[in-house]
Parts: sequence; C-alpha cells; structure tokens
Amino acid sequence: MMTKRILNVGCWKNKYGTDYVDMKPQFQGVVKCNLDKDRLPYADNVFDEVYIYNVISHLTNLGHLLGETRRVLKQAGKLVIFTPNAGLWGWYGNAFHGGYEKNNSKFDRDSKDRVFSIFTPNNLRNWLTEYDFRIEELAYAMEDNNRKEIVRTPRILAGRMLIRALSLLSPRFMPLIKAVSAKSRKS
Repeated sequence: MMTKRILNVGCWKNKYGTDYVDMKPQFQGVVKCNLDKDRLPYADNVFDEVYIYNVISHLTNLGHLLGETRRVLKQAGKLVIFTPNAGLWGWYGNAFHGGYEKNNSKFDRDSKDRVFSIFTPNNLRNWLTEYDFRIEELAYAMEDNNRKEIVRTPRILAGRMLIRALSLLSPRFMPLIKAVSAKSRKS
C-alpha cells in the first residue's frame, strides 16, 4: 500500500501531513526553516501534497516559497493553500485597532509575526499561475477540517455564527480563500 506523502508548511501545532516545516517549530519532528529564504530540506519531486494554512500572508518573499513548493511537489502533486480573505469586512475593522499584530500578542508576547499581504482570489490566482501552477479549485471557505486545534471560545463561536449567516448573502463574507493547484504539465 502506497502512503501519500504530505508536507505541512508553517504547520504551527497542526499535525496534518507526514512531514513538517516551520519558522518556529512547536512539536518534535518539525524541521526549522525560514520560509522566506531557505531551501526546503527535501529532494525534488517527493511530495504528493503540500499543505499551507494561514502562512502566505506572513511572508515577505512568497515567490521563493512557491518556487520551492513547486520543486518538492511530484508532477501530479497538489498544492493546497488556505489564506485570509482580503474582502472580509473584519480586516477593515482590524486595521483601525492594530489588526492581527495586536491580537497576536495575546498568544506570543515575543512575537515579531506580521501580516505583509492579504489576498483576494484574483491575487492568489495571479501568484499561482505566475509560478506555473494550474488552478483546480479557487473558492471562499469557512475553515479547513484538517485543523484540529481551532479555538472554540463563546466569542469566536458567536463570530463564526455571524460570518456563516452573512455568507448566505454572499460567499465573499467567508474568512478564508482556498486554492488547490497542480504543477502545469509544461515543466
């Protein structure tokens, strides 16, 4: 039986996958890697899937990571990205109150974590096609079922209920964008 090999990039505490890289490893078995400039510590064409959840908005060199992702994916491999939706009204409200950087300090007082870019589906499509990925799915999403550590406080649950209700009016109210891509055949 062949096992699917999955690289979880920027995994934090999420154990979805078979291999893990992160800038700040949170559990044993995670390889420390600066995603903005380091070569991913794997041979070419080894992964069936590369999974990236809420990471690309924190990078200063997204092109480097996309190039490295392309290198380690098998020809028929899938790149799965979840990233915050720039069109969500919450981003605009957060901009006036310190945004993500202020909220993140509750979790990690020494964090220098920053958001450098947020994406619309069209922005994400542009990046992926620029790096020769073929888009198979590009959609708004609530969350990913592979994320087991999602916090479920009453405030967060109430916020999710509001977002779910608004998403009935338009999918643009969903907090995430999901992209599933494959290497284009030409390379």
